[in-house]
Amino acid sequence: MSRGPTRPRTAAVLTAAAVTATAALLVPAASASASVPAAASRAASAAQADPGVQVTVWASNVRLHNAPHVSAPSPAEFGPGTLIDICQTPGDPVTEPQGSSSWWSLVELPSGSDALYMSNVFIKGGEKIAGVPDC
Repeated sequence: MSRGPTRPRTAAVLTAAAVTATAALLVPAASASASVPAAASRAASAAQADPGVQVTVWASNVRLHNAPHVSAPSPAEFGPGTLIDICQTPGDPVTEPQGSSSWWSLVELPSGSDALYMSNVFIKGGEKIAGVPDC
């Protein structure tokens, strides 16, 4: 799906100001101290020409991480709602009563935001989401 004109993507950690500006959608988590790893930066840079795929997060207060690992810093939470899925990559397996997935998506807000990772288990579409490119 198209979401309008392409704009540059960033892959830095959400700052308190960015979280405040999107308070209706993002809630800051307890800690927000580390920067996004180089892999996320490269993935976001590679996806600049691709507008991404709109996806639906079904769960509430899903942690967004700096890397596709449950132990990675989690500077924000999201959900339920709509995000733009830039790309997906294998990472730590996550199991919930609704299913499990070892795939993670690099996502951002439709209005623009820093890109962070969310486990695909919380996104409608299954373990690996059709139409979303690999990072």
